[in-house]
Amino acid sequence: MGQGTPQILSPRGLIGSFYYEYEQRLSGQNALTDLMDRTTSDRASEQYPFLGSHGQMREYDGGRQAKELPAFDFEIKNRYFEYTIGIKKEHLRRDQTGQLLKRAGELADVAADHPVVLGISLINANGLSFDGQNFFDTDHAWGNSGAFKNDIAAGDYAVLNVGTPAAPTANEMADVIMTMMQHQFTYLDTEGRKMNGTARKFQLHVPINMWGAAVAATSSLMLNTGSGSRDNPLTGVFKQGISIDVIPSGELTATDKLYLFRVDARRKPFIWQEEVPVKIDTLWLDSEWAKTHDHVQAWVEGWYNVGYGDFTCATRATLS
Repeated sequence: MGQGTPQILSPRGLIGSFYYEYEQRLSGQNALTDLMDRTTSDRASEQYPFLGSHGQMREYDGGRQAKELPAFDFEIKNRYFEYTIGIKKEHLRRDQTGQLLKRAGELADVAADHPVVLGISLINANGLSFDGQNFFDTDHAWGNSGAFKNDIAAGDYAVLNVGTPAAPTANEMADVIMTMMQHQFTYLDTEGRKMNGTARKFQLHVPINMWGAAVAATSSLMLNTGSGSRDNPLTGVFKQGISIDVIPSGELTATDKLYLFRVDARRKPFIWQEEVPVKIDTLWLDSEWAKTHDHVQAWVEGWYNVGYGDFTCATRATLS
């Protein structure tokens, strides 16, 4: 006997499934989107005034001393993005296993992951930040900070000179990570004060080829030195309440570079700007399109963009 007439997926069902899966995906990212200030926009582009840092409290002496914060302007232009799928009417009619609802989930994955894709492209491109320098650079300066770098190499720290740059050992990687954290704690604000002293939560973004070594370096109590073993220097760091999440990415193009980001800063290293948030729409069975082309369409679209934020929350290391 047959199984009866299959229930044809409705656009309402597809749309409802999309929004549920989209929100689930966003809330479960816990990676690059955690490094983004998510803001709204109501125009073609937004101008961001990056203000310098506040000074210290002072004892009141009968008069106030208003301090003007140095400012930098930075523009992010909104862009239109879309992704469309077509479904033949016979596939819609014959779907008895929920495959089309799974396609709605895939649409949600594409939409939710896209800000991450844009963020990784910014990391790879290393374009200009709000101070006019490359985001990762060797001579940042703002206010009274003096020149400092968030782009380090073996010329700065000998531990970045490893046996094989694209395949460091866990032992080498532990020293690299420790050095990157120590370096990031040296950054100064516009008042010339250390600004990452309260940092406790970090993400380490690595290309796939460094993934294993980075995981071992952040999870092993003992490290193989090649001629014996030693205590992992990161163990003491973790006992102080500092955490490091290792995030592998196949989209990072450089095989000899890794990136340390502070997660718990008030200002983030990236800005996710939304003029029109992602939405889904359809041309379904009753549309002229479906009658003419013999298939239905569903698409997601939005006006938004991702741009550079605060470079003092980021450090890039190049191994050699």
